[in-house]
Amino acid sequence: MKPNLSRFRLDRYNVEPLKLSACEAYFLLRQGRLRIELLDTDVEGCCISEEQCLRMFSSWYSSRTLNFRVLFSAYEFLRRSGWIVKQASALACHFVLYEDNPDQCHSEYAVIVSNSVIPVDSRNLTRTVRLATQSGKKVLIVEVDTSSSLESFPVRAICLNRFKLK
Repeated sequence: MKPNLSRFRLDRYNVEPLKLSACEAYFLLRQGRLRIELLDTDVEGCCISEEQCLRMFSSWYSSRTLNFRVLFSAYEFLRRSGWIVKQASALACHFVLYEDNPDQCHSEYAVIVSNSVIPVDSRNLTRTVRLATQSGKKVLIVEVDTSSSLESFPVRAICLNRFKLK
């Protein structure tokens, strides 16, 4: 029997907040599947544009880390390749990849994002490989080519295979 949901009214101020990473939110915004509304604005119900969102998310990243456009280019590449992408700072990497619903399976890859300005740091790579090996994941390095003047940077992925020395 179907439950009667007519007595429930959606109130935008009493809804559990949706918790998305900046990359997830921007990806959905660009697809037209999400609207982002700032609560502290004078105009109620005013949604921010894609350009305003990009500026806001870009301001959250320091110059010592990869900028938002680089991380988003990697995120978009992975999403368009069919993966479910989640942030994963606990594994000393940028993202983890799931083939199916994250509540029903374990992630297969730990992803490190790099570019020509900020290459993969050997210490961070060692840390990520150790943690990934302990948790049964493979390591994927996603290189974003920031030398391009295109709106979306070219991306390539390199899988690190584990092997044992005898």
